[in-house]
Amino acid sequence: MRMIENGYVYEINEYGEKFQIGKIAKLKLSIEHPEQLLGISRVESLILCDEQGEELMNDQDIVDNQEYHSDNELINEIAKHYNISKDLICLV
Repeated sequence: MRMIENGYVYEINEYGEKFQIGKIAKLKLSIEHPEQLLGISRVESLILCDEQGEELMNDQDIVDNQEYHSDNELINEIAKHYNISKDLICLV
């Protein structure tokens, strides 16, 4: 199992011990704009990458039906959630 804490991704083994896998250096965010809900932004996909651009985690837990009223509001919430700078988030 993997978890995110303070801008880092950790692996949790079967004994509950956590091991650091890498620091989040880039977050690839795809935003969905549902046609039937004008002015609404949602997370479509979210991939956390390390300094080499390698995927650390595809975080499907954050892909839900929560609605935001702008892309900027969504990006701010994602940065706060992962405790990272907004500059690390790139839209794909």
